Amino acid sequence: AYVGGAFSLALMAHWAVILAADSSRWRGDHALAAEIRAADQSVGAWHPTLPLTEVPLLQNSDLMRFFADYLAHPSRDAFWNEWDLESRYPSIKVPSLHIGGWYDTFITGTLRGYQRLAALGRAEQRLLVGPWYHLPWTQKVGDIDFGEGARNVVDDYHIAWFDAWLKGDRTKLDALPRVRVFVMGENRWRDLDRWPPPGVEDTAYYLHSEGQANSLSGNGRLDTVAPAAEPPDFFVYSPHEPVPSLGGHSCCYPDRAPMGPYDQRPVEMRNDVLVYTSEPLEAPLEVAGPVSARLWAATTARDTDFTVKVCDVFPDSRSINLCEGIIRGRYRQGPAVERLLEPNRVYDFRLDVGVVCNVFRPGHRIRIEVSSSNFPTFDRNPNTGQAFGEATEFDPIPATQIVFHSASYPSQISLPVLRS
Repeated sequence: AYVGGAFSLALMAHWAVILAADSSRWRGDHALAAEIRAADQSVGAWHPTLPLTEVPLLQNSDLMRFFADYLAHPSRDAFWNEWDLESRYPSIKVPSLHIGGWYDTFITGTLRGYQRLAALGRAEQRLLVGPWYHLPWTQKVGDIDFGEGARNVVDDYHIAWFDAWLKGDRTKLDALPRVRVFVMGENRWRDLDRWPPPGVEDTAYYLHSEGQANSLSGNGRLDTVAPAAEPPDFFVYSPHEPVPSLGGHSCCYPDRAPMGPYDQRPVEMRNDVLVYTSEPLEAPLEVAGPVSARLWAATTARDTDFTVKVCDVFPDSRSINLCEGIIRGRYRQGPAVERLLEPNRVYDFRLDVGVVCNVFRPGHRIRIEVSSSNFPTFDRNPNTGQAFGEATEFDPIPATQIVFHSASYPSQISLPVLRS
């Protein structure tokens, strides 16, 4: 429900509508079902509504009590601890088949669950990850056709798994690898004994510019050389004009929520998006595993967000998103610690930027976007420091954001580069 302290608005609103539709059918309430169908068709149209606590359809406490609960608990507290799965891993002793997609909003949890349970060794664990959304499992995902190899193989895995555990016939399952992941860029499957693959090294790529990294027309650069004396970059984040989500990781259907790989150039044309791009690669660069970022930044606001996105830039200039992350300033010290920012003070923001399994091919470039919104994947930060969900349409204020990259403040992205 929350990522880096920001509310997963598109996911939670869409999920709430799906559950409400189920409830209306169970009750035989045809009028309510019609209202929900209309909301489902125009789900993006009411995402901008503020305050979040007053979205009419979502405030039906009989249908969606959980949505109000989520809004009431923006910090990690006893409410969330009650539902925490990871603390219960040691008690899980059943065999598990973990299935995910590189554009599935749950992919980080899927991989973490597999790794933790496999390490405990209580029962057999298998992992399958394709280039898919949460649903459906197709070879065409967003703007990218990943080829015939990316077609749905989940059914085959289900049959092999259930034959083994329900019928005692392991013939098909034993013929499959413990881990099978789809390598984007090369568009092929790789069989492994574990995830992440051996030989991965976290490699820092540093942000550079002459102080004007704004948009594709700017002078932002990305390389593995730490910065020396460089001027910082500035942009203004206005909650009234947030950066639109163009694909990415959400749920549950791509026609209702921003999901998948898309050309990001329409977003990168904005001056409130900082763009840092590497030189064309001379050799393939494979990355496989979690991505993190470290931004030294300041803001004029008491609370604000910073976002990071990783893209694969093709020789024809298409900029295809791979993963993204966000950090809400007041939760910079963790989801259970809420502290507002001191305006104009430089902070060391740490971001989880998702996971990736991609080969940047020769001639391609690595691109990093930095901004302060990714809407409606995440809710807009009003920059006011108000309690979560209270801001009305009249409350948000602009904030001036400063991103540093110097010897003292070497802002960077850490990519899991496969060396072997």
